[in-house]
Amino acid sequence: MPASGTSTAALARSPQQHPVRAARTALHHATALAGLDPTGACLLHEGRNFVFRLRGGVIAKVHNRRRYDDVQRAVRAAQALLAAGIPTAPPVGDGRPITADGGLVVSFTEDLGTKEPTWGQLGEAAARLHRLPPLSGLGLPRIDKIDSAARRINLLRSSVISETDRARLLALLTRTADAYTRITWPAPRTVHLDLNPTNAVVLPTGGTALLDLETLSIGHPGFDQAAAAFGRDAFGLDPSIHEDWVSGYGYDITTAAGGLPYRTIAMLLGIGSYLFYAEWGTRTRPEVLPQAGYRLDTLLAERQFPWGWAPANFVKAAAPANVAG
Repeated sequence: MPASGTSTAALARSPQQHPVRAARTALHHATALAGLDPTGACLLHEGRNFVFRLRGGVIAKVHNRRRYDDVQRAVRAAQALLAAGIPTAPPVGDGRPITADGGLVVSFTEDLGTKEPTWGQLGEAAARLHRLPPLSGLGLPRIDKIDSAARRINLLRSSVISETDRARLLALLTRTADAYTRITWPAPRTVHLDLNPTNAVVLPTGGTALLDLETLSIGHPGFDQAAAAFGRDAFGLDPSIHEDWVSGYGYDITTAAGGLPYRTIAMLLGIGSYLFYAEWGTRTRPEVLPQAGYRLDTLLAERQFPWGWAPANFVKAAAPANVAG
């Protein structure tokens, strides 16, 4: 509980508050408004967002630094996918996210379980998504990996990247962008942009539901198609995962056009992976900053695969004691 004389709202706004505690404070506020029970809420994931399992078959997501409209768009996307026959986690109740104390936004979906798909099953689910006509009328953003990366590089703290390395990374991004614009890409589709087995679940009926729709966008499917191969080449995952993916999806981007589309996308994914670790390390997990530095060194040296990066590890951070019960 907050100390005597300290309001919950003031605690949530305190810049000294531990991020997990802030997320739990927001969770308790939002569940009270939604009529849900936060007792014993289990933190499942800490990354861009904080994901909790609640009693009664509900998953709560506390969105870190996301605007209400962005979260509401993901709710509309889930409803549109369900209407189109693409499994995903249905929003709970009317689906409207809640802005909690401290400005954090909380959304609730049904808990579909914990059985992760194979890469082949994930490939089948992605192929179904990509066969849909692009979802219009939802306000889904266009893919902007290049502009987004440039903006994020410029926002990195000087404690994380030197000005010399910042300039070198921007130059690498410019060269990669030049190659990217010379490639003829497939027609735009609705794409997920964060495909991996932890962002999906096998349903009791046997189908695979796609989760975590905040990154859903409109663009060519190459970034989704490259996910398994990038896991193999950057993180040293078993090579069979890409073979499994190709079997399920029905197309191998690594062999298309002499491999140039894949190599270009892989460099953009690599820059994004470095940025995620650098940002995550400065925000809540300083222990990942050495890995961020290693990733930066790899990129600036333009090393050939395999890169030998540590796989992304979203193990729960040690959380302070629950607030408000």
